[in-house]
Amino acid sequence: SSSASITDPPIFHTKHRPGSREAIAQLLMKEREAEYTRLHNYRLIFCGTWNVNGQPVAADLNEWLSPQKDDDPPDVYVLGLQEMDLSKNVYIFTESAKEDEWLFKFQSALHKKAHYKLVRCVRLVAIMLVVYVRDSVERHLRDICFESVGTGFFGTMGNKGGVAVRFKLRETSVCFINSHLAAHTEECERRNQDFRDINTRLFFRLKNQFISISEHDIVFWIGDLNYRISDIDTEDVKRMCSSGAYEDLLNFDQLSREMILKKVFFDFKEGAITFPPTFKYDPGTDEWDSSEKARTPAWCDRILWRGDNVRQICYRSHMQLKLSDHKPVSSVFIIGTKEFKREMEKQVRESVIKLLDQEENEFLPQVSLNMTDVYFKNLKYLDSQQQSLTIENIGQVPVKFKFINKPSDAYFCKPWLQVQPSEGFIHIGEKFIIQLEVQINSKSVPDWSSDKIEDILVLHLEGGKDFFITVSGSCLPSFFGLPLTKLVHMLKPVGLNKSRSEEPITKETDKSLGVPKELWFLVDYLYQRGMDQENLFQMLGLESEIKVIRDVLDETITGLSASTFHIHSVAETLLIFLDSLPTPVIPNNFYQECLNATSVQSCLRVSEATLPVAHKNVFRYVCAFLREYLSHSDKNKSDVRILGLFICTFCLCIRWFVYLHIYISFFIFILVYQLVSLFVCSYVCFLLKLYI
Repeated sequence: SSSASITDPPIFHTKHRPGSREAIAQLLMKEREAEYTRLHNYRLIFCGTWNVNGQPVAADLNEWLSPQKDDDPPDVYVLGLQEMDLSKNVYIFTESAKEDEWLFKFQSALHKKAHYKLVRCVRLVAIMLVVYVRDSVERHLRDICFESVGTGFFGTMGNKGGVAVRFKLRETSVCFINSHLAAHTEECERRNQDFRDINTRLFFRLKNQFISISEHDIVFWIGDLNYRISDIDTEDVKRMCSSGAYEDLLNFDQLSREMILKKVFFDFKEGAITFPPTFKYDPGTDEWDSSEKARTPAWCDRILWRGDNVRQICYRSHMQLKLSDHKPVSSVFIIGTKEFKREMEKQVRESVIKLLDQEENEFLPQVSLNMTDVYFKNLKYLDSQQQSLTIENIGQVPVKFKFINKPSDAYFCKPWLQVQPSEGFIHIGEKFIIQLEVQINSKSVPDWSSDKIEDILVLHLEGGKDFFITVSGSCLPSFFGLPLTKLVHMLKPVGLNKSRSEEPITKETDKSLGVPKELWFLVDYLYQRGMDQENLFQMLGLESEIKVIRDVLDETITGLSASTFHIHSVAETLLIFLDSLPTPVIPNNFYQECLNATSVQSCLRVSEATLPVAHKNVFRYVCAFLREYLSHSDKNKSDVRILGLFICTFCLCIRWFVYLHIYISFFIFILVYQLVSLFVCSYVCFLLKLYI
């Protein structure tokens, strides 16, 4: 690293750049907002969350949504469901009959002393968020948007993730998020990553601008966050619950720990928990899980918030509702919303402009950086690393900074790099810390064939010069991300080669394997130990195990037979491998052939004639394994449509479609993707049924 100071005169003075001058004026206006703002209290904001475990809509929801002790009707209802529909069809079709059933049930259980209108209902597979407002409040709403982000299985299936609705209530921007994060006690870090993914990937599009979660005045985050109670015996947990020692028990709560360490939900708050853990119960009872797994009770279902002028009235669970293995949770808030006094706003603005006129004639922005070369060492596929960049204002005026695009780029940094925050405002003498995080996966690095990564960030000071920061890293070899045509010629593990970019690696031997040995090891493990496993390829594995599997396949010749892994971890590793291929199993030029085909049989003939040998072998090999898995359907409850959908999803080039839909209509993107998926999925199902 190195130290640098930006003290040279700017290329263009601030007064010649009205855009930058206006940006600083807006920031100064924001700081003096209290001088021209009047607060309006909205008496009650009701937030509720419930993981309903796919159960039919049979419960009376009045005890949850309008209990008798709540005499005052809420102004806003925000209701989140997880596992709303666990049927297999929910992965295939966009419609769900249960959605309409829940909406009807919600509407009938809202507070009877007010009339409500549905603002928005947004659903991602089985995660649903519904927002209602009172008739008298609706006229104060504007800029309503909704969005969703999937985090389960690379964000393609949406079995985990988040859905969100935002709007402006008078002059206050409010965002509501309902999320379902990764399960399992040992997957705390994966839950943290799910939070980071939702927090950084979810953007609302409004009038050709993108609005992030962090840009809202008030944020409510609800859902089955799935953080567990750990490092304590299950029977001790139950005894503490029986005695009501919740405060002591929270010392073992993963979310509380992670928030104290500032790993997740930075700046969020949570009310005091005075109710029993909401998971896991025997459905229909108040008894803890009596199944063979006997899961430890936990506060999986939570409601958090961030922002000023928010006061929590209550935070509670509803034990009377016994429909699911979770108990519903609700919280009621009073929030203050802003209304601008226009005459005072005008006077403050005139004062700010006068101050800017004085300062920009006397001073120029000056900052120092703790380093201008950021280096990440020994990066590996699926890994992430973080470093901090510190900017200090050493000048005599406040500084507005922003990372800006390079002339030929659509975004200011490459996909493998995350910069948070990407812009900010630094007062005189203060420091600003920026987190730089490198994440290596198929979405961030589609071509994993180089030994290094590199990017240059352009840090722009409003009214000052640009500053260049080099971000680079060294990469360790992995079978993830290598093309099939290269892998089938590699007899040694990838990690035993000095470099992935060396030419000899492609000419290691004149012989070639029918399929990559890594694929064989994965499929063989599943064949030997997973034929009777339900929900194969539909449940997340353990992130820590997946990385161990990666290292074993990269660095040893023995494969997985000598180790014991969770079967879902191996299954997910197989999907990650298929997703990581630079050229998918079904290459891009096959898409048009699929669309031109008039039947599944003609699609089959096209594939036999056009697919490269390595790709054809892999496709047949995976289908052969799935045929065998389906032959055990009496035990594993497998469904040919679900398996066909999952495999064709990872055999198609998802990344190509993701990039495409950025530039064309979303509806055209959906149509094209569904057409191609229909042909390839039908083709997969056709092949599988031939042998059943």
